[in-house]
Amino acid sequence: MKTGTIRRRAGLVCFAIGAAALSGILFHAQVYAQEAPKHTVFYTHGRIYTNDPAEPWAEAMAVADGKIVCIGKMAHVLLDCGGSQQSAETVHLNEHFVMPGFNDAHVHLGSAGADALAVELRGVKSPEEMQKRVAEAVAHHKEGEWITGSGWDHTLWPDKRFPNRQQLDAVAPKNPVILTHISGHVAVANSLALKKAEIDKSTPNPPGGEIEHDGLGEPTGMLKEAAAMALVRVRIPDLSGGERRRGLEIVLSNVTRNGVTSVQDNSAWEDFQVYQQLKEDGKLTARITEWL
Repeated sequence: MKTGTIRRRAGLVCFAIGAAALSGILFHAQVYAQEAPKHTVFYTHGRIYTNDPAEPWAEAMAVADGKIVCIGKMAHVLLDCGGSQQSAETVHLNEHFVMPGFNDAHVHLGSAGADALAVELRGVKSPEEMQKRVAEAVAHHKEGEWITGSGWDHTLWPDKRFPNRQQLDAVAPKNPVILTHISGHVAVANSLALKKAEIDKSTPNPPGGEIEHDGLGEPTGMLKEAAAMALVRVRIPDLSGGERRRGLEIVLSNVTRNGVTSVQDNSAWEDFQVYQQLKEDGKLTARITEWL
């Protein structure tokens, strides 16, 4: 019998298992189908929450080709489902907690993937810290490439003032930059980004938006609401196929790490194509229902 143990992490260890798979398993006299599965792993000595009100807890389960085929008391899984066979591959759970995976019913993985490739600004405590992160991004971009970021919150800063284009120009004079506030309602752009968007002191406010100006009538770089931010954002090139995949892989890794095993996603056709590629490569780590 091949055996193994799970790795210990700080605190409680949780295995994410598909909720539908767990809730659909019968506990009594569960046996395999006629055709033997290709690969079965037996998880034993665990505290497995089944989400079944009739029998909410189990001690062991068998997973064949990614599906739970047997679950219940230790004796049932070992004797009735083949877990005691010499060839059985067994993982000792050491009494750790196992639960069904979570389903997130409304996500936008595509935009989250784009954010994953952008400058992370959540929690920055000052304009200077924001400048530092932008400067780090500049070092990894070619001259002229767009730099985006999100998550800054001026209410965390000492003066609690909005940033301006000059602060971004100081660290990114040759790259167009736009950084979105944590609320999503405002953004700051540098001078090169404003130039590419053809925004100057004579540009009128778009309906539903505002281009902030200083005392001399020059744009400060602050763009308020979606209509104003769109003037710059429409100039940003679409992600390449490789960039899109890299961003989605980062997001799916975070999804899996947090115990989410299935999602309902509202993204773009290009994202759906990436999911297909990941599935073909054996790297799709969640079940995805796509709204197009």
